[in-house]
Amino acid sequence: MSAAEVRIGLLGLGTVGTGVVSIISRHQEELRHQVGCPVTIKKVLVRDMKKNRPVDLDDSLITDQIEDVLFDQDIDVVIEVMGGVESTKEHLLTALRNGKHVVTANKDLMAIYGAEILQVAAENNCDVYYEASVAGGIPILRSLTEGLAADRITKMMGIVNGTTNYILTKMTQNGSSYEEVLKKAQELGFAESDPTADVEA
Repeated sequence: MSAAEVRIGLLGLGTVGTGVVSIISRHQEELRHQVGCPVTIKKVLVRDMKKNRPVDLDDSLITDQIEDVLFDQDIDVVIEVMGGVESTKEHLLTALRNGKHVVTANKDLMAIYGAEILQVAAENNCDVYYEASVAGGIPILRSLTEGLAADRITKMMGIVNGTTNYILTKMTQNGSSYEEVLKKAQELGFAESDPTADVEA
């Protein structure tokens, strides 16, 4: 990783990817202070180059070729927010084998292939950050691995799913139907277009 800056390759520019770009853009000073150098977006992978996007990004940063991200020597960190499992796993393994650190919010991917991804990361001296894939982004993994490392946890209870939490809260507070709240959650980007894993798992 360059000591002068952290250079990001972003996989996906949907609701979450747009949010990532917006946060990086709006919080440059805070990020520089926390990381110790500027954080810049070097390349963004999209499925459709012609799609209009509600984000301020130079067109030269956008690509529909995965190789432009995975094999770019100047990219230090790959942030995956495109979803999917099988092809996404292969993309992240390639990124790790090319010495890139990985950040993902992909709960399905980590549930199925987390052990393999972490092993390849260790073999290539890279880090994988997946806090956002667990419990709706609540920092539970860090709490368990760092803050409670010496404690013995015997039980954990609760609804640790952001989508389900949102739906139940809105149904209770507003008296709305499940279908109404689920539709709204999808419109807001809280729920996937196929919310099965969140609401039936």
